Amino acid sequence: RQVHGDSAQMNDTDSVVAIHVGGAGVQIGNAVWDLFHHENTVEHTTSDRNAFFNESENGTYTPRAIYFDLDPSGVDGVQHNTNHAVTGTHTTNLFSQALSISSQPLLENICDEIKRIVDHSDTTINGFVLFHGIGGGTGSGLMSALVRNLKDLFGKKWITSFSVFPSHSGDSPSPLSYEAYNAIYALHTMLDHVDWVHVIENTAVSRIASASLSIEKPSLLDLNTLIADMVGAHTCALRHRLPCRSLMNPYPWGGLIPYPALHFSIPSRIPYVCGNTPPEPVAWEELYQRTFAGHGLFADVDLSNQQILRCEVMLHSCIGRQDLPSRDQFELWCKSQQSIQFADWSPPRYTGTVHTLPTAKSGAMFGVPQRSLTMTTDTSAFATVLDKLLNRFDALCSEEAFFTSLESDGIDIATLNEVRESVSDLSLNY
Repeated sequence: RQVHGDSAQMNDTDSVVAIHVGGAGVQIGNAVWDLFHHENTVEHTTSDRNAFFNESENGTYTPRAIYFDLDPSGVDGVQHNTNHAVTGTHTTNLFSQALSISSQPLLENICDEIKRIVDHSDTTINGFVLFHGIGGGTGSGLMSALVRNLKDLFGKKWITSFSVFPSHSGDSPSPLSYEAYNAIYALHTMLDHVDWVHVIENTAVSRIASASLSIEKPSLLDLNTLIADMVGAHTCALRHRLPCRSLMNPYPWGGLIPYPALHFSIPSRIPYVCGNTPPEPVAWEELYQRTFAGHGLFADVDLSNQQILRCEVMLHSCIGRQDLPSRDQFELWCKSQQSIQFADWSPPRYTGTVHTLPTAKSGAMFGVPQRSLTMTTDTSAFATVLDKLLNRFDALCSEEAFFTSLESDGIDIATLNEVRESVSDLSLNY
């Protein structure tokens, strides 16, 4: 379908709560809300602040967000005003320790805060957007306890996550790292309790920073800024009164997939341009080609010789309605590409949007292109991400690494085998 921003009607009930869990979730949250606040300072006739903000009686806007971290200093660096933050008394790196802490009143306090946000929202809340890293103790263990409770409390509201996966440049697993235990346990939980997962690997984001922006050694702030830009592109329909919500709401995808478990998608975003002066627009066909060739992917996977189970492409144009290609033109291009293998039961979906993006902030690490493309794809290549984690998990188990700590927290060998089997089955399904 082709949708144009200037003809869209905003549904007043399309609002979400952002939940930032652990160190990764808090730091990404700072970058995301920095982007959203900047956007709200620019005149936007189609901007809908109520999608992510609550409006106070004096006309100011407060992020509809909650931050929580077991590290009491974790939320000290929150840069944007939110009245909802919950902290623990000490940090932990292992999911089982975070789980044991979550059985204490801390989790009840977190859920009470979320219920308070939902009850006092200006608009009806449709779902939750979760930001976290599955390699950390809080982002895996406490997140797992939280999403189970959210499903019990708000069964009909969807949960979408932007999840940072642990990634390493080398192939040899380290038995000294908790990350594989944390990640496999988190994935086991997310199979049943998160409706849609957007997969992010920092090594892939670093590659984008180096290749597109010539940043030789990107900092964590650089990586989070790129992730925030991708999140902004994926949520633009929600924030600009556009009816094409499927890059956020998982339910429209239901008829496109044969198994409910296959809800792990890899986002991509191109192009990234240096400087505040936008260059000449790149041809749409070139953007298609670069995207399906793997440029701009936020995970370290190779799409060649892999099947695309589902994908949606959103085109962003600051030029005007006449600049957008039609759906037929896009589908014709896809059919002409022999190297792209689409599943027969899931044709590519296309959405065109026309809206003026905010100008880049002074000193921003990249500018705003006149044409850009955002894609989310569910691909068989995701199995390679899972297999890397399973190999590291197996290496830890073979060394009986941290077994004493796990058992003291109530996690026995049978539980480890159960969570491993569920993720292994997911890999086989992909």
